[in-house]
Amino acid sequence: MLQSRQYFLPKLYDPVKADQLKTESASCCLVAHCGEGEKKILSEISLPKSGVVYMLIGPEGDFTEEETLSFISKGFQPVS
Repeated sequence: MLQSRQYFLPKLYDPVKADQLKTESASCCLVAHCGEGEKKILSEISLPKSGVVYMLIGPEGDFTEEETLSFISKGFQPVS
């Protein structure tokens, strides 16, 4: 929080397998990945003031192309 100069501590959950992720309650779903394709810049996205935001960040080495396409097909917006 000190380094990023943010005034709130985000709630982080334990990791879950991709196929077990439930997004029904989310206000916004984002996926950051290094693969090719169109992505929005995170700072240009209008995030909701309240509600649940899912932000998927891949493991070292990134998501596989199959995983990324799966997230996008489930409504996740690609960001960089």
